[in-house]
Amino acid sequence: MLHDAGYVSIASTMDPCEVCELHRQNRYDLVLLDLQMPGMDGFQVMEGLKKIETDGYLPVLVITAQPGHKLRALKAGAKDFVSKPFDLGEVLIRVYNMLEVRLLHLEIKRLFNQLVADDALLKKEISERKQIQEALHRTQAQLSVYVGQLEGLVAERTSEWTAANKQLEASVSGLRKANEEHQALLFESNIMREKLTQLTRQVIMAQEELRKEISRELHDGVVQALIAINVELSALSNEASLGARTMKKKLAGTQQLVEKSVVEVHRYARNLRPAMLDDLGLIPALHAYCKTLTARKKIEFHLTAIAEVETLGDDERTVLFRVAQEALTNVVRHARATQVTICISKILGAIRMEIGDNGKSFLVAKIVAAINPKRLGILGMKERIEMVGGKLFIESIRGKGTTVCAEIPFTVKEIPVLLNEA
Repeated sequence: MLHDAGYVSIASTMDPCEVCELHRQNRYDLVLLDLQMPGMDGFQVMEGLKKIETDGYLPVLVITAQPGHKLRALKAGAKDFVSKPFDLGEVLIRVYNMLEVRLLHLEIKRLFNQLVADDALLKKEISERKQIQEALHRTQAQLSVYVGQLEGLVAERTSEWTAANKQLEASVSGLRKANEEHQALLFESNIMREKLTQLTRQVIMAQEELRKEISRELHDGVVQALIAINVELSALSNEASLGARTMKKKLAGTQQLVEKSVVEVHRYARNLRPAMLDDLGLIPALHAYCKTLTARKKIEFHLTAIAEVETLGDDERTVLFRVAQEALTNVVRHARATQVTICISKILGAIRMEIGDNGKSFLVAKIVAAINPKRLGILGMKERIEMVGGKLFIESIRGKGTTVCAEIPFTVKEIPVLLNEA
């Protein structure tokens, strides 16, 4: 998973006793650590890593299925956790954010060391200036009787002292500026940590809502149909004396219940991960999804797309589909639109997907700034696009509707030409 996401410097081990020695040799920027391991659990491994990380920063992302272990792991020094079973997209987001925080930590540490070095140099310069000043005062006391003859020398010494004082002031100003930059970086780091915490909570709540919705739909749809099938089959087994016609009618009803259950299961599977996206591509998957929405709501969907979009990688096509899915779901639920246009085109160095509707507008800035732990919504679309290096733009105008625009990098791939020799 990490290789597919573009990370190249990766090592792994299934022996917990090797972790500390490997970290001592390689100094990893991130350690994904399972808490449940034979011989030596994850908490013991973290205690060993603390002896190596003398600066107190423990770059550990723990993986656990035990709710009680999460808080304990954070208290033990872990920076974050992933709950089992986990979503690969969530893990990649956690890994990306923790590596960004790690880079900021290293940069802050570097700036701090530089400040310490500059401070030591400044103290040395101040000490040297004090020595010069003391020597100057001794010289002035000893040669006070020769003031007339040494006026030129005193003026020269005074000029040197003035220049040294200006240099000292410049050093102090540089130190003050460096300290301000350090404070700004620290403030930015705290903001990023708060955003990471908020995003983590939103991801967890979104997962729980999805599980709750799937459970409810399975119970209301498939389970009820299976119970009805079981009742019908039980009735058939208890009524062996039924005639062929009655038996055929009951079997036909039972078969309809089975077909209905199959349709429901297929619908759940398409909502979770449409097989058409992997088998046929992005454009057929979007066509099928729009057709499903048309059957539910009286909305006209118009889809135009370039064939080059299918040359994108699996990750990029999946991101475009999920963004379109979220945007169209919002249109169906909230926009009260009658027409929706989906246009996938190619611009300079990128693929652009625009989704526009003629429904009611909303305050984009207010929705983005709102703290809503139950839904990811626009934040989820933005995070998905940024994971593949893209950008997301949303414009909502009263009386004209809403347009969602997603752009991801795209370079033309050369198609090899095969030469057939007669």
